[in-house]
Amino acid sequence: MTSMLLGVVIVLGACVALWWHHQQYKSVETDDEPDHALAFAQRQYNRRSITTTMIGVLGLLILATEISRSVWLNLFIMLAMTGLVMVIPLMALLDIQSTRRYYKKHDQGVRRATHDLLEELQRIEKTLHEKRRLESQGEASSAAPEENAESRKSDVS
Repeated sequence: MTSMLLGVVIVLGACVALWWHHQQYKSVETDDEPDHALAFAQRQYNRRSITTTMIGVLGLLILATEISRSVWLNLFIMLAMTGLVMVIPLMALLDIQSTRRYYKKHDQGVRRATHDLLEELQRIEKTLHEKRRLESQGEASSAAPEENAESRKSDVS
């Protein structure tokens, strides 16, 4: 009875996960995403749907062990379950690696753009500082003849 309940919970969980993956893919598909993002979302959806389906099949196999009365059928079910238990984590690791690789590329692009923007900001600040320095020198040089003229007037009087 316990394995039957476990099988039902696994199958229902896999169905919910498939629905969630589909909703997630549809939300990316309707957004105005670049082509590479849509291609990544499609590959991710395919990987996760396959893995989730394998999990659902595992739940069905657990249910089948309760129904089966043949030794050979139980042997086949156990071999299939063993195979799935070995393949599912590998699929999950491949999904993790692929997702990490995609976002690492994206992160490097963001870092490069941030670096370029900071360099541009520093260049603008340097130009502005130089412009202010030249303006203050220009004001000082134009103020100097006026001071000399005023001092000459006071000397004359």
